[in-house]
Amino acid sequence: MNVKERVEENPLLDVAILSHGFAPHMRDYDVLIEAMWGKKEWGDAKGRYLCRFSHCPEAHLVTTLNGAAWRQSWADAFTDYAEWEKNGEPEGFVWGVCYSDAYPGMRYIDNSELAAKWSEGFEKEMHEAIIETNAFKLQIIFYDFTITKISDEVGIIDKLMFPLKA
Repeated sequence: MNVKERVEENPLLDVAILSHGFAPHMRDYDVLIEAMWGKKEWGDAKGRYLCRFSHCPEAHLVTTLNGAAWRQSWADAFTDYAEWEKNGEPEGFVWGVCYSDAYPGMRYIDNSELAAKWSEGFEKEMHEAIIETNAFKLQIIFYDFTITKISDEVGIIDKLMFPLKA
């Protein structure tokens, strides 16, 4: 499969994004996810996965929350779940859950001008993808994309997804 097909096959839909940022060596961009199920390429479905966007010269992040949500959730109590509970669970966005719901997830950008610009300079085919969650939108320019299972842990998403009872 080519890069576009792999992105489209693995849209990171309905997974918990636990963290994201440049890898320690600063060349690649990593997205740590937790999933209750996965594609056959992911191995044993449930678990934590490292999504690596290799050779990433550009990444942009913008909030998807509006100004009212930010104002309502401005206090530091919203950054710590226990503190938020202790404060009577006030209305607002609780940053302290420490994950974002990946919805509508990731999509590949066809005919990306940014990817074309970097492709020309690097003399390598570059790609663009956008990941959208309930809290942010991440735009990434990259060369390749891999998903690697790193553990069976599902401590975050297990609290969110539960089987429906008949």
